[in-house]
Amino acid sequence: MEDGLMVICAMTLDLASSSTAQFRKVVALTAVPSSNYILQHLRTDVACGSSGSGDRQFNSPGGVAVDSTGNVYVTDYGNRRVQKFDSADRFITSWGTFGSGNAQFFGPVGIAVDLSGNVYITELLNNRIQVFAPTR
Repeated sequence: MEDGLMVICAMTLDLASSSTAQFRKVVALTAVPSSNYILQHLRTDVACGSSGSGDRQFNSPGGVAVDSTGNVYVTDYGNRRVQKFDSADRFITSWGTFGSGNAQFFGPVGIAVDLSGNVYITELLNNRIQVFAPTR
């Protein structure tokens, strides 16, 4: 692993359940430079969300990313947005609307967060990757 690289990944997730519109955080592992895998966050079977378009509601949730402080980001394909939760699963914010401009989405699916807290969103139908500063 290269110096300065941190890989944060949520594992064993039950995502995009069309019948429940929930995501589950089961295990998140963090790999830090020059060390072994470290278990950063372990909570089993924690469900969050329901079907809809309000806060903590989803319409086809997809990608999940966890930042270095334990905040969780979830792409919401059908509502064309990203929702952010703290490490205790409390809603923090969401952003995005339909379109092809800045902070607009048409098919947000993949998501990642780097060491600086930048959030990377891949869009299926706009064929692009948007990068958001950690101020969100």
